Amino acid sequence: AGALLELLRENADRDVFLRHAGVSGLAGAGDIEALVNARKDASVSVRLAAVLALRRLYRPELALYLDDEPVALEAARAIHDMPVPEAFPALAARLEAPEGEPGLLLRAVNAAARLGRSDELARTAAEAGRPVDVRRAALKALAESAAPPGRDRVLGLWRPSPPGDPAKAREALSSVLEACLKPGPEALQGEALKAAALLGAGDTATFRRMARAGFPSSVRAEALRGLAVRK
Repeated sequence: AGALLELLRENADRDVFLRHAGVSGLAGAGDIEALVNARKDASVSVRLAAVLALRRLYRPELALYLDDEPVALEAARAIHDMPVPEAFPALAARLEAPEGEPGLLLRAVNAAARLGRSDELARTAAEAGRPVDVRRAALKALAESAAPPGRDRVLGLWRPSPPGDPAKAREALSSVLEACLKPGPEALQGEALKAAALLGAGDTATFRRMARAGFPSSVRAEALRGLAVRK
């Protein structure tokens, strides 16, 4: 594997066909120790090639690259998209990091949902610094915990997952609902109300407040739907 890594280091991703050949060689050699040790290499090209080779081998050692920002998204894609379930806990744990690309975080939300980590999903939904799409995805995952969709939310592939614990999801959402309803993107407020209505989180007073004049029409509509469900 050493000669292949040196070739990839010298190529520095200039020739994509040569990179493809190098990755194929690394995967074929199957030297897991070398691929793991490559994470210490100063060359991003070498580390990326190691991730791509581990992806082909469906190896849980991909989790070791999730904290390497230049290749973290590629590692997340490998873990989530292949998939490599053994590395899902590490991928879900990326929700605890202060930053991350949306593509990585959306996959981390999916991993957390499959693992039934309602508290992590709720914290993500409540964090104002997160991308709105990621926060909405966390709310959807909580809302659908009792009956997850058969189709993967990121890839659109048919990947059914077992149902989670709606009581745990309800408790988690209840603890952050007010944070999700603070003035901000109306799409997020609407998603939070929809999730609360499905899970039975929050109280009637909250829905009545959000249904009043002054809130965006889409938010008021979700609040009214929630009130109708409670009646």
